[in-house]
Amino acid sequence: MAKKEINMTEGNPLRRMLVFGAPVMAGGILQQMYNMADAVIAGRFIGSEALASVSNCFYVVFLVTIMFLGIGQGASIVISQLYGSGETKRVRSAVDTVTVLLAGGGLICTLLGAAFSEPILRLMSTPPALMADSAAYLRIIFMGSIPSLGYTILAALLNAVGNSRTPLVLLGVSSLINILLDLLFVPLFGMGIEGLALATVIAQSVSLAGCVVYLSRCGSLISLRLRGLRFSGKMFMLIIKLGVPTGLQNSLMIISMMVLQRQINEFGVAVMAGRGIESKIESFMLIPLSSIATAVTTFVGQNTGARKDERVLQGLKSGLLMAAAVSFIFWFVLFFFSGPILGIFSSNEEALFEARRCMDIIAPTFIFYSLATAWQSFFRGVGDTVFPLVVSIFTQFAYRIAAIGLFLDIWPTPSGIWYLYVSSWMLMFLLNCIYYKTGYWKKYAAAIRAAV
Repeated sequence: MAKKEINMTEGNPLRRMLVFGAPVMAGGILQQMYNMADAVIAGRFIGSEALASVSNCFYVVFLVTIMFLGIGQGASIVISQLYGSGETKRVRSAVDTVTVLLAGGGLICTLLGAAFSEPILRLMSTPPALMADSAAYLRIIFMGSIPSLGYTILAALLNAVGNSRTPLVLLGVSSLINILLDLLFVPLFGMGIEGLALATVIAQSVSLAGCVVYLSRCGSLISLRLRGLRFSGKMFMLIIKLGVPTGLQNSLMIISMMVLQRQINEFGVAVMAGRGIESKIESFMLIPLSSIATAVTTFVGQNTGARKDERVLQGLKSGLLMAAAVSFIFWFVLFFFSGPILGIFSSNEEALFEARRCMDIIAPTFIFYSLATAWQSFFRGVGDTVFPLVVSIFTQFAYRIAAIGLFLDIWPTPSGIWYLYVSSWMLMFLLNCIYYKTGYWKKYAAAIRAAV
């Protein structure tokens, strides 16, 4: 075991998860810093249309990224369970297989993104005034698909063995570089929205380079190697079996959000910019939630591999407790300090009004999404990626698309879209609770053990 790796099969469950999760959360904050840098600099130095363009591209970029992130999560589940059970040779086989998948997946992303940027933006009903900026931003971002996807997947492998500190250090360096380059390219060089995209790609490239160097020299079970690289067909199928449902789940959720973004676009630039502001704040709400989800999956995965069933359930309880606490804290902060927080992003009164209207509906009910996320992370940790897919198809995809017309009939304003979001979270929370009670998820742990 390398020095920075945490063995989740021993010690106090809550303390282990907090020690592991804290660097993940800090890394998420750093990542959002350079995401926010794009939004703040776009709104302050270029204008509301540039801010709306960046917001409009977010779901497209995120959709492509999470399709391959699902593969990384599938590998992470396998590696965490094998790591917990001491299967060193099979850990090595999984890492070799992921390395091959990473190179191929990144190249595919780059080519498809460059070819289909404008058609996708047209499908989203992007206003003509925003098309040129949105397309330019999207093309440059897709040029950096390999560093973006590469770092994301390799960081997931580090998390699987309990190493959350190395990704934090690398993100700290790349975040600083991104913000400095934003300020250099836009206010000083006048490169506009293309400068924002280029700064992001360069920063992500630094992250990937650092991750590759570390994994080549750390001496861990998941260290990278080019010589003696062995692609395992059996391991490939297992990773795909676990990763595709997760990637598909997230992709369908983002597709539904893109459909809703089309509805948002119909309300005009002010609503688009307001949603962009709210989504940046919501992204900060997701940071600790994401770290909790990663901690739950890693903790549950390692203890499932070690066959410590009691600790597996303790991991779930700790995750639910942390998710509830985080949701309450963020609601409290936004309730009392929404004005100053919103003012960071824009001085446009119409955009700020729409952002506040969205946030006032979403923030108090975010706890339902938080708890549902903790449940789904638990299911993935034991190897069940099928149910999270099924429930997300129903609640985050089919339900949202089918019900959007009804909600806009009842609330013929952007509020109808925000209420639809909230109702889908409540439904997802309820279905997760019911499924846990059935105990059907227990069969997946046994199936993983047999497969690997």
